[in-house]
Amino acid sequence: MSTVAIIPARGQSKRVPHKNIRLFGGRPMMSYPIDAARQSGLFDRILVSTESDEVAQVAESCGGEVAFRRPESLADDHAGTDAVFLHGLNWLLDHGESIEYACCIYATVPFLDPEDLHRGLTAIREAKAVSAVSVVAHEKPILRSLRRDERGRLTAMWPEFIPWRSQDLPVLYQDAAQFYWVNVDRYLVEERLFSSDAVPVILPPDRVQDIDTPADWTRAEDMLHQRTRDEITLRRASLEDAPLIWRWRNEPGVREVSFQTDWIPWDHHEAWFRNRLADTQTEIWIVQNDQGLPMGQVRFDLDSEGPVISVVMDAAVRGRGWGSRVIKLATDRYKDAVHAYIKPGNEASVRAFEKAGYKPHGLRDLKGQQALHFKRPPQLERSTLTPPKETSP
Repeated sequence: MSTVAIIPARGQSKRVPHKNIRLFGGRPMMSYPIDAARQSGLFDRILVSTESDEVAQVAESCGGEVAFRRPESLADDHAGTDAVFLHGLNWLLDHGESIEYACCIYATVPFLDPEDLHRGLTAIREAKAVSAVSVVAHEKPILRSLRRDERGRLTAMWPEFIPWRSQDLPVLYQDAAQFYWVNVDRYLVEERLFSSDAVPVILPPDRVQDIDTPADWTRAEDMLHQRTRDEITLRRASLEDAPLIWRWRNEPGVREVSFQTDWIPWDHHEAWFRNRLADTQTEIWIVQNDQGLPMGQVRFDLDSEGPVISVVMDAAVRGRGWGSRVIKLATDRYKDAVHAYIKPGNEASVRAFEKAGYKPHGLRDLKGQQALHFKRPPQLERSTLTPPKETSP
């Protein structure tokens, strides 16, 4: 009998648009649970349940399997996780899969640890339970909560616990919203992930952040940044980076400030990227932090006036001062003048290039469009390229 993972990932999210495929730390958000599931070695199949062609394409590029499409009736704001999970399980069973254990993993869990998945499977097996639920302890004594009454006055939710010392109160837990293991045969009877016979998989709070609002997303980014340091390096791009750079190029914030704003199909991007890698007049570099996480890309195209730089930073690191540092690190490889062309209105890029030592040189016509021309002046006499601090791919 097999063990499967099902990752629900619908195409629309009203509070955080496209959150399942939005870039987080340089990667689509859903790539994190897919990678954790693969690294665990527990699953015979890792399926993504979606109604969206765009989500399906990203899921497959991240290593997930999209064997079916979720019906639109299970892709609106009212569809519950149980209904979506059941749809996926029933599709597998109807297509001849024999499943003993299944795990429902949410798509927005960037801090999912493969070891926690192991602990969950061990817990449900040893307890012979219907389900195992990832939980995290409440940080504050919730039994001493207060509320406003109908007169606007404060009153205790549970008055009997107000006199208790916090250390004497029982530890209470909340759903960590990361994953749920089920014994499939027993789950199909009850059809509830939080079953009447559930055991906990307790997670540490520094690995838990539910992402339902823009504020949640920002907190998750802050958690990610706390795990990284300030050192950045460049490595040469390779063909394996094609999906990553394709996702960066199509990120809405990038398309908005690009001279070509249309969505770039994968086949067009792949052909373009292969040609660029083979072009001796082009250099493409991946920016990464000290943990090897990609943060963006830098490209140099050599023309008659000298090298022209273009930079794309991942959405998760924008607005944090990285852009100017990356531009300076990459540009310092050249001693001669380096040029940049910026779409009018892109004030963030203007500030980043100016901070990196570039000076404005008026407007230029760039393939029929107006562009702000910036130039980093020559540093010394014209010389050869200086190798950057580089890491292996």
